Amino acid sequence: MILLINHSKNTITKASAKLKDNSDKDIDLSLSTIRLEGPGNIQVPGKQTDDKDRTIFWELANLLPTDGSADGTYTIKVKAVNKSGISKDFVFTFLYDTKVPTLTSITPADNSIITTTLTEIVAKVSDGTGSGVDFAASKASMKLMMGTKEIPNILRSDNGIDTMTFKFSSLEDTGRYTIEIKLKDRAGNEHTYQSGFDFVKKETDVLPRSFICRPPDRAFKNSVTKSDRHT
Repeated sequence: MILLINHSKNTITKASAKLKDNSDKDIDLSLSTIRLEGPGNIQVPGKQTDDKDRTIFWELANLLPTDGSADGTYTIKVKAVNKSGISKDFVFTFLYDTKVPTLTSITPADNSIITTTLTEIVAKVSDGTGSGVDFAASKASMKLMMGTKEIPNILRSDNGIDTMTFKFSSLEDTGRYTIEIKLKDRAGNEHTYQSGFDFVKKETDVLPRSFICRPPDRAFKNSVTKSDRHT
């Protein structure tokens, strides 16, 4: 017997199994069964149907939640029976994952002020107990912008676990830079994260400054008028 299994990614409405008997007896759809079990080996409510040919379905009574509350490993159990009464059991598992991966940290940090040479950005990421970060898609999505100008020739790498590194030529133009990364996991969940930093020649270029103050610094006064209280 040959089994072809199918279930939709992320939004699950049913599981199906296409059965084929290698003998000349053909499949008995009335005796063949399919069930779907969730985490903890709890059967997912639904009903069995078939296409009157070779495919049986387990149609869910309700859509699975997409808020992470039903995430986990699911098991499809199939018993294929031919018209001679010969049967064979099949078990398949898949991971149901609806949560987006997270950006746990980024260097330079958001809203930081950089006064020294900068040639790389390091992003720490996590997908928890989900399907795992799709590093190829995630690191390819990274953009480093200054206004509408995108910084070119970025060398992208990852450790395959939790870190992506982006290397580039030393920044020359001072100003506000924006980092954009669309993190994606292997189940197709994705989310775009943005972070920014100021690159300056010296820190005082962006810090608030007070040029004129009245009363003057270290002055001696015996009264304060309205004009003295405003710059």
